[in-house]
Amino acid sequence: MGVFFILLGEVRAQELRAEVHVEAPKLAINDKQVLRQLEDKIEEFLNTTKWTDDVFQEVERIGCSFHFTVVKESGTNSFLMKVSIKATRPVYGSDYETQTLAIIEKNVPVYFDPFQPLQKTINGYSDNLSSFLSYYAYLILGLDYDSFGEADGQPYYEIARGIINALPPSVARRDAGWVSLDKPYTRFALVENLLHPKFTAFRKGFYLYHRHGLDMMSTNPVEGRQKILEALKLIQLTEKNAPTSYLVQVFCNTKSREIVDIFMGATLQERQEVYRIMSRLDPTRINQYQALLSR
Repeated sequence: MGVFFILLGEVRAQELRAEVHVEAPKLAINDKQVLRQLEDKIEEFLNTTKWTDDVFQEVERIGCSFHFTVVKESGTNSFLMKVSIKATRPVYGSDYETQTLAIIEKNVPVYFDPFQPLQKTINGYSDNLSSFLSYYAYLILGLDYDSFGEADGQPYYEIARGIINALPPSVARRDAGWVSLDKPYTRFALVENLLHPKFTAFRKGFYLYHRHGLDMMSTNPVEGRQKILEALKLIQLTEKNAPTSYLVQVFCNTKSREIVDIFMGATLQERQEVYRIMSRLDPTRINQYQALLSR
């Protein structure tokens, strides 16, 4: 749950420290006050809901952001949204925070009833927005726990899968992000990747990258880079077993710039090795990784 120790008698806090923004820069929304109400309601829901049975201190709360952009107004208080979701965790011995998740969802249907509370959903269904936010809350928790302890995020991924399994069929028809069949880049695919035995090497690599790589950088950057390189090799092994997986794609979206920054000060051999790995995992950003060779 982090690198901080819990002290008895300290103030207890909820797990997430979420910032939420809702905007419609290219649309003339009939009632823009509704967007402010939606923003406040989502932020309150994420930050005041108790998501786990664990005890968090204020300093341990997981930083995350949800940026909703209205793509289309499809009815009264009904919108089609693009949603950018990010989560971070602190790096030991520094003031640096590393991203554990950076993902963009397109065409998410959102219906907002100002008089209906959002509800944490696990084994039931209330509304699409409640399920969407609950899913990502547990995904963020799982990734955070996985970064501090090997496979510690397992129960939260299982809850995220349970949220999907509890959806009525009609919901999946309206929101393709939940669809399980023939859709490789969906919420379903992402959590199934995390729970599938084929991705055990990925989760080991994710833990190694953070706990024995980044958290080591302040005291021993040479060893920290070596551990991160080991982690990238594990993630490459995952890609060989499951080519074009959504999970590896999301990892690259989240970590590409950071990986280049980390290895700019490495040996030529390390930089060449990282380039070989990342240009295979993430060919769309090959120009970015070429900076490792031009130093």
